[in-house]
Order: sequence, then C-alpha cells, then structure tokens
Amino acid sequence: LHVYCPARTKGILVDVGAFPGLVPGDGIVEGVMLLLDPEALVITDRIEGYSQDCNSCLYKRKEAEVVLPNGAKKTAWIYEFANPQLIQDRPRLLKETKDGISIYAWSRR
Repeated sequence: LHVYCPARTKGILVDVGAFPGLVPGDGIVEGVMLLLDPEALVITDRIEGYSQDCNSCLYKRKEAEVVLPNGAKKTAWIYEFANPQLIQDRPRLLKETKDGISIYAWSRR
C-alpha cells in the first residue's frame, strides 16, 4: 500500500546538491507523508542511507509531529540529516516567509 499526502514538519531544508537535507530548526518544512507497508520502510531506509546500527549514516530516521493540510497532527517517521554541522554552510531551500516563519521546500529541478 502506497498512499501520500502533503505534510509539514518543523525544521530547515538545506540544499545538499542532488538532494535536500532536513536539519533541526525553527522553520517549517513542506514535504510529503507516505503510508508504506513495513517492507517498503526497509527499502526507504536503504535509499536514505539509514540503518539502526550505523554510526556514519547519511540520515537518521526519527519520529516527529507532522501537520496535514486539514490541520490534523500525526506522528510520522522523518529522515533528518545525520550530521547537520557538515552542511551548515550550504544554501537553505527557503520557499517563502509567512507571518515571520520561514517555510522551506524542495523543488524538483
């Protein structure tokens, strides 16, 4: 089963080159929430370079609150860049600022 919908979570989205990196921060990151079969989560972990016993993973998977377009709040897995200090000088993927809050999004190139 693969279902998706737009969702937002707290953080900052950074341009890492061919892909974005989500790092902790005071902004809002727009993205997509996926509903996956457990087997698909294993594949997604591989794609994101995450393993529970990995000390040098590219991303770490963690639970976070996401907000859906209707305002409903859910707990979902997110992939956060594992070493934010390595990308602190990379450009931010700022989409807009609303009511003093920075909103970040990955646009397809």
